[in-house]
Amino acid sequence: MAGEIDLELDSFSIDSWLPSSSSSDDDVVPWEPKPRTGPPLGKLPIPMELDLMLLEHMDIPSLLQLRKTCSTYYGIITNKEIERLFTDEDGKPMPELERCCSQCLALPAGGFTVLDEEFRDPRVPAESQWVSLCQRCWRIKRNDEYAERGGFPIAFRNGEYGEACNVCGWPLFTDRDIPFAWAKHPTCMQIKEKNSFAWIFLLGVQIVLALLATPFAWTVFMENVMVVSAVTAGIALKSVYVCLVLSWKISYFERFHLLTLMEFTSFGVWLFSTWAGINQKVNVDPSLHSDDVVTLILLVFNTFVCIINTLGFALLWSGYDPRNPWYPGVSKWQKYRYVVYTSIVFWVHVW
Repeated sequence: MAGEIDLELDSFSIDSWLPSSSSSDDDVVPWEPKPRTGPPLGKLPIPMELDLMLLEHMDIPSLLQLRKTCSTYYGIITNKEIERLFTDEDGKPMPELERCCSQCLALPAGGFTVLDEEFRDPRVPAESQWVSLCQRCWRIKRNDEYAERGGFPIAFRNGEYGEACNVCGWPLFTDRDIPFAWAKHPTCMQIKEKNSFAWIFLLGVQIVLALLATPFAWTVFMENVMVVSAVTAGIALKSVYVCLVLSWKISYFERFHLLTLMEFTSFGVWLFSTWAGINQKVNVDPSLHSDDVVTLILLVFNTFVCIINTLGFALLWSGYDPRNPWYPGVSKWQKYRYVVYTSIVFWVHVW
């Protein structure tokens, strides 16, 4: 027997198991997958009653994971079903339910869900309502009220305290002793500081343009009473504007109304002076000198500045919220439009 085994091993050759060099691709049998004979993919064929019984023994994270598996569970595990499962006999939401967002069913880390009292139904007892919101859903629902200036105290499920950021509008964890004017995220604080420096620079540019335009207009258009009077009124209005901005003896809303009135008046004055100067150079004295060109350019720049300021005040009076660029879920082009509008509002520095 041993001799036969040795003989068989000696006669074994690996070359007999390899394909011959003369074989072509036509001799190779293509691989074909075998048809699946097991149960169909998706939800297992178990009775619906058993499904509902299983759901009652699961926690919220498990329910949310199961909800993502198939459309059947997605239709069963709804907001109302989760609220029913995690509401005690007295009708009060369980602590586990209050850590979950009532809109998108998100579970923020650390239990930082917002308990906003403004969204409670006054016809239903407050302790029986599930009003927990994640920060994103709270930002969306609160957006319409951000146009009104003022802080929004925020209570979180984990006992923390916060307010809405004065720049982006998203929730911010703050100390109760910190005033709302200082309630900002670190990045939002940098944006606010850059905006303040930019506004100071632009205000200085406006003052310099107005001061340069006045002597040039008095010299070039000495005989044109309309231009001289309009430019003089424009520099006077600009001086009053600066005094109102630097005044701390009047409230914000009073200053806002006065600045709006001053800006609309300044726009009309500078527009009239520019029109009167161009009309004189076109119809009365067509010859242009260097002083004439400089004066007209200064008048046009002052008018352009007044147009931007007027647009900024008009946006605020129309109810535009400067925090819209941070609104979640908007398209790219809409975000760009919001950025342009907010930049114009920041130009007038009233927010």
